[in-house]
Amino acid sequence: TGLSAFSIGIWDFCFYRFLTGLGVGGEFAVGVSLVAEAMPERARAPALGWLQASSAVGNCMAAIISMVLGQLEAGGSLAGIAAWRYKFVIGTLPALLVIVIMRKLREPERWVQARAAAKKAKGREPSIRELFERPELKRNALVGLALGFSGVVGLWGIGFFSFDLMRSVLTPQFQTMGMPEQEIKGQLTKWVGVASLLQNIGGFFGIVAFTWFTQRVGRRLAFAVGYSLAAAATILTFSLFSSTDDIFWMIPLLGFCQLMVFGGFAIYFPELFPTRLRSTGISFCYNIGRYIAAIGPLTLGVLADYVYGHLNSIDPSLSFRYAGVTMCAVFGIGLGALIWAPETKGQPLPEDPLPPPNEDDFDLPTPEWVALHNGGLRRGPNGAVWLILLNGHPEYRLTAMPAKGRFMCAIVQTVNGKRLDKEGQLYNSMEDAIIGGLEHLKIRFGW
Repeated sequence: TGLSAFSIGIWDFCFYRFLTGLGVGGEFAVGVSLVAEAMPERARAPALGWLQASSAVGNCMAAIISMVLGQLEAGGSLAGIAAWRYKFVIGTLPALLVIVIMRKLREPERWVQARAAAKKAKGREPSIRELFERPELKRNALVGLALGFSGVVGLWGIGFFSFDLMRSVLTPQFQTMGMPEQEIKGQLTKWVGVASLLQNIGGFFGIVAFTWFTQRVGRRLAFAVGYSLAAAATILTFSLFSSTDDIFWMIPLLGFCQLMVFGGFAIYFPELFPTRLRSTGISFCYNIGRYIAAIGPLTLGVLADYVYGHLNSIDPSLSFRYAGVTMCAVFGIGLGALIWAPETKGQPLPEDPLPPPNEDDFDLPTPEWVALHNGGLRRGPNGAVWLILLNGHPEYRLTAMPAKGRFMCAIVQTVNGKRLDKEGQLYNSMEDAIIGGLEHLKIRFGW
């Protein structure tokens, strides 16, 4: 992002944007997986929805920065440097948060378990190819790809071109009002900035609404409603937009309806794949979908220029209007994919089965202080995982995990996912880690 500010031509600029795209696409898959695996079941969907909604907040901030820099540029306050270069420099500042975040961030326990189990079974590294080796994973990958493609084309191939529609509608109106060319440019810049801000404000509330709705009616129905509303709002905007007044209600409505399904991507995609393949599957659905969706803007341009271009002699905006409405057919791909989409509402994240225990796995008796509280100690599928049961129900999960060449014990309260272990405590072996974790719990609860 920062290097884009120093580009001197189209080719180096494209290269820098390519690098940015790699980072954004990779971060989405990893970030969504991390939140999904770290949060307790009942909080997972709300947390993922708010994660995606926060991206709209970032877009709103970018729109405000763009509007401010545009005014400064018009007033000659940027020392002759184009405003867009300042925007890219400012865009690097959030990356500084990584320094703080990485100092506190820990890998999700379930991912560490899955990785350790795969290594123990001498399994291979996750790959996209593996997504197509099991029928249910293949189905989920293709369903997710279709959903992602439909939503991305709808937003990037149609929705964000509403700004071009605005220009084609408003330019003749400003010319009729007798505005000079320079003033028209300034007015268009101002109104596009306002529209961008309102579209992302609408998108924020759309994602929040989808998050609330899908927890009550399920994933499939929520997506069906989302894609239907996206098509309806797009047809409305591209058919009837006619003045600056429409910016204040059509554009937020468009953002609300088109961006709401992106909240679904963050919530639904992690629920389609087991832990070992989760980030791989999410990346396939979202990023491969983005690559294929690159044909969206191209298709819109071809429709506007070659299929409906002759209509511009009647009205300069007609070709764009007809192209945008025609492109709404892409939402039908998302609706059609729901026929094969599994319903995941209320279900835990899928997991690959752990390998059977090896002969060298250790065994532990139930500690006396656990037995005195009507509890027991149960061994998991291998020596790395142990459960403390109280009244027959698993209350605490202890997991020995590799850390800095030794082992740590992650202690999780199963009912809410709360971590109870002592940070930084390391042990020489898996057995020592589990015993140390038991002792830590004994002291913590005064048992």
